[in-house]
Amino acid sequence: MVGNGCNIKVWRDRWLPRATTFRPIRVPEQANEELTIAELIERLGEDGMKTCYVLLSFGMMLRAADDMLVWHYLKNGRFSVRSAYNLARADTQKVRGGSSRHTRKTDWDFIWRANAPHGVQLFGWKACKQAVATTENLIKRRLYVDDFCCKCGARSEDVHHVLLGCCYETWMRYVASELDCSQFGWFLVVCWTLWNSRNAALMEHKLDDPQTLIQQARKYMIAFREANSVRESATQSTPPTKWSRPTRERIKVNFDGDPMHIEALAARRAVELVLKLGWENVIMEGDCLGVVQPLGSGSIEPTQHAPVLMETSGLGRSIPRIEWNLVRRTTNIPAHSLAQCAKSDITFEVLPQTVNLAILADISDNK
Repeated sequence: MVGNGCNIKVWRDRWLPRATTFRPIRVPEQANEELTIAELIERLGEDGMKTCYVLLSFGMMLRAADDMLVWHYLKNGRFSVRSAYNLARADTQKVRGGSSRHTRKTDWDFIWRANAPHGVQLFGWKACKQAVATTENLIKRRLYVDDFCCKCGARSEDVHHVLLGCCYETWMRYVASELDCSQFGWFLVVCWTLWNSRNAALMEHKLDDPQTLIQQARKYMIAFREANSVRESATQSTPPTKWSRPTRERIKVNFDGDPMHIEALAARRAVELVLKLGWENVIMEGDCLGVVQPLGSGSIEPTQHAPVLMETSGLGRSIPRIEWNLVRRTTNIPAHSLAQCAKSDITFEVLPQTVNLAILADISDNK
């Protein structure tokens, strides 16, 4: 990710938003391989660089932000083994061809979308893949164990037997009578509880009756849902639906842009305006989560908008009191209307009529 450009070589490093090489398509024969982006900007001049849409959209004219390494394949810019695995798998599928049997992907959404803890979802997925440590699977892995069910004594303990076929407990009858089958999360928790019961019988020689296990599963699921509801109520707040007038001692500044990199630049320009006018107690309002949230929290991920956001955050620290608020589009209509008009006309001698009407509507709602 390009910030000040001092550490990025124009012709050698991966810095362009091109998902194949991330480098320039063609390197001139007499090109200086040690040329940095900062030196290129100095040669062309900042005005010349601003004419390049790619450089403008990725905030490459900024001098205050440092260059940084980012992982292009995730929005937050942070590398993960999972994303690298998915990328390698996608490349392999392209080589093998779309019609190959290796490219068919099993849809596990019915498990991952179930309303159940992640550990329970993972167990359900492993059970469907025949990947839990039953005696049958342990023998396949050349571990010498007795191949029988520790509960009923039946031979050949596989996943189907543990979860559905063990005569020690008629689980399908209890599931059908006690649980709503449309709630798949409940069923996963019951299966997970049964697997734990099987392990307790094997390791601790402890047998629980089916009704007790059903009650344990129900208590666990209720606790899970209650914990989630408390977390959601603590983190979610209902934003206002209309613009509200600030208190007398504060000034509210609304900004907007489209798409997101323009919104980031609009936020920076709004902060520059506040500094120019000498305002010391301001509320900055925008309707883009990816811009307002990192500026308000101070935690900026290494995304393509990071250089602009980092410079904006640094400028904001020069303001004695600044607050960043995420608002709905309905509370940001004048700024949004102005941003839409700017798509066709960057300069205005007078404000467009739509913007004037939106401002008057906000004022009238706050009388």
